[in-house]
Amino acid sequence: MAEVGPLLDRVPDLEAIDPEKCYVGWDILLFSDTDINAVKDVLIFLEYDPGCVLSIDQMKKAGT
Repeated sequence: MAEVGPLLDRVPDLEAIDPEKCYVGWDILLFSDTDINAVKDVLIFLEYDPGCVLSIDQMKKAGT
């Protein structure tokens, strides 16, 4: 299961928008029992994209 939400804090006012730029980012929470290293292996190609800032963190389940 995953929860996906847009990050809109970098979107400028309409008059200041450059149509060749991307202002929207994404926050994705992935709920899985998969090992964090397996997730990193799947997304490794994003590390080489200069336009991508990637952060992968493991969170503990509630109550543990």
